[in-house]
This record gives sequence, structure tokens and C-alpha cells, in this order.
Amino acid sequence: MIVKFLRESITAAGLLLLIRLYLGYSWLTSGWGKLSGGFDASGFLKGAVANPVKGTTPQIF
Repeated sequence: MIVKFLRESITAAGLLLLIRLYLGYSWLTSGWGKLSGGFDASGFLKGAVANPVKGTTPQIF
């Protein structure tokens, strides 16, 4: 019933469009902020090197 409403309703299509536009804009602005110099991963990388994951099971890819 809900799936049918989401697929066939013009109101639902408009609402989903607004949600998608909002999420796209927010992700775009966040990504642009990281690319233009506001992103610093040095603390994360130092912590990852200082505390490596130790386990008995080998990684299988």
C-alpha cells in the first residue's frame, strides 16, 4: 500500500524530489567544504597508526 502510494502519487513524487534536492545540496556543500581546505584527517590517521586492529583471523578479500 505504501509502495503503491510512493510509486503512483504525484504528491509523493514531489515530496521525494524535495528531499533528494535537500540531501544533494547538503552533501554537495559539505564535500565542497572538505575539498576547499576545511578537511584535516591527520588526527584520524595518527590514531589509526597508533592503534592498529589486532586479530587472530587473517583478512580475506
